[in-house]
Amino acid sequence: MKKIYLSMLALLLCFGVAEARKLTFYIGKTAITPGETVSFEDIVVDDYGDYKEVTMAPELYLSIDIYSSKVSLTANCTSGQSIQMCAGGSCERGTSVTKDLTLSANAKLDLQFEFIDEFDADAAIPVVVTEFTALDTAYPDTKVSFTLVMGEKGSVTLIENNACLQAVAGGVQYNVEQPTLLELVDIQGRKVLNATVSGFGFLPVDAPAGIYVYTFGEHSGKIYIK
Repeated sequence: MKKIYLSMLALLLCFGVAEARKLTFYIGKTAITPGETVSFEDIVVDDYGDYKEVTMAPELYLSIDIYSSKVSLTANCTSGQSIQMCAGGSCERGTSVTKDLTLSANAKLDLQFEFIDEFDADAAIPVVVTEFTALDTAYPDTKVSFTLVMGEKGSVTLIENNACLQAVAGGVQYNVEQPTLLELVDIQGRKVLNATVSGFGFLPVDAPAGIYVYTFGEHSGKIYIK
């Protein structure tokens, strides 16, 4: 009886191990920690005189430790630009792209992700912020995500610009009739900026690269500093 019990326990343990699965994003050869914000500054600019073409193409990969044919991958550009991802087949383009993938165990799939667009010759290169999420749809606990911030170091971008607060080079531009409090906190909840402003003006934002949450009067959102 004891042998039967031990055999059943071993079988259950093996089954549990077999069912455990893990999705992992990579940038190049480096695994990305779930929830991490990753910066990418390699920008290719082709100058055509009166306009330029800007390309940002990080080497992004996705892997799983156990074979799965039910992985859903979404790239959502929260800064509003059109992105492209070709992982696993046809290329899809838009501000949000979702792909249904089949992954082989321990094999990294190239996401073939990139941003390409044309701008006026003197236009600033935008900061492109994209949130990636992957999930084996049969196993909800496999969900992983990270944020990719692409653009020039030192740039600032808001998820949603509005008439009161807009991102500009090196900081934010405000336009309010009454004195308004602007607060900025990091993802650990630590306050990095606290200022009351009024009228029309510019406020520099000097903080380490990362994601911050701002509150400005009745407005709130996220600021990405690169």
